[in-house]
Amino acid sequence: MDRLRQRFSQYRKRHYDCQNKYAQSLPAVQDIERQEALNLHKRALDSRNRMMNMNGKASKQHDGEGKVEQQQQTPNGLEKPTNAIYQIREQILLKRENSNKI
Repeated sequence: MDRLRQRFSQYRKRHYDCQNKYAQSLPAVQDIERQEALNLHKRALDSRNRMMNMNGKASKQHDGEGKVEQQQQTPNGLEKPTNAIYQIREQILLKRENSNKI
């Protein structure tokens, strides 16, 4: 019985130590993941802009009408949803309604 208690106490000690190490390293890991996500997002935007420039679709207006608005970022580095998502959703719903009427 004493051996079993000793094994349990060793297990608890090991678990507690590992939990503390994990808790201490978690903010650093989350920061690295956030930076990687932001870098990937930037690369995707750069790639999209490059493709638009190659296809000649990029507007060169200086009055601000042709510029793409950048999305606002929250403190955690993620973007707020844009109205484009809601517009696409409305278009899909309208198509469904029209197809149901036919």
